[in-house]
Amino acid sequence: RSPFLRFNARFAAWRLEFLTQTQPEKDLQPEMRVLENRLKTPHSPAIPELQFAMMKGYLHNDDLERFTEHLRAVLLDQEMAFQPTYIMDFTTLAAVCDHREQLNRYLTRVQVTIENLFQERKLNGSTAIPHLAILAVAFHANNNTSAAKTILSRIGTMVPEPSRMTLWMIDAMDRCGQQTEATVWRKTLTQNGLMPASRSQPTEPTHEKGTP
Repeated sequence: RSPFLRFNARFAAWRLEFLTQTQPEKDLQPEMRVLENRLKTPHSPAIPELQFAMMKGYLHNDDLERFTEHLRAVLLDQEMAFQPTYIMDFTTLAAVCDHREQLNRYLTRVQVTIENLFQERKLNGSTAIPHLAILAVAFHANNNTSAAKTILSRIGTMVPEPSRMTLWMIDAMDRCGQQTEATVWRKTLTQNGLMPASRSQPTEPTHEKGTP
């Protein structure tokens, strides 16, 4: 790398993801060390996209503790914003790990970390709920339907009253085979005037008299 080229965190994130997906046999330790050193410098380029890419790198290297460090960092950084500006898509972790048991172990660590931070009041619902909803979908895609169901039930306790935040749970229920439960919540939102017009259920087309 030329010292005259300015470090581009988004390009570094893209490059790291590219390597983990296209060269699974490659030793990423040197790449990860360089990026970790970058993150320790003043005016750190710790954008969430880069940290999530590093989480994938540590999943690739099977380094659960480093993975967790960056997971917590992204969650807590998003919590500082009034509304989260970046949601980690945990369903994409499967692209860098084809070992079901290992992936399940990392997804479980994500679940425990989010729920602990929420219980400690370091995360509020606007950060915890979207991430848990996507996590449920990731578990379901990894054939762990019981974990997905548990998480969706947990989200239900985080939204004691209907709100648009519930849409995350509804979408996850749809993708996890819980369409009946999703329909119940969808009706509740509609009855409370909280369902966005763009998300309303389509109506049956009407026909003029005499038309088929």
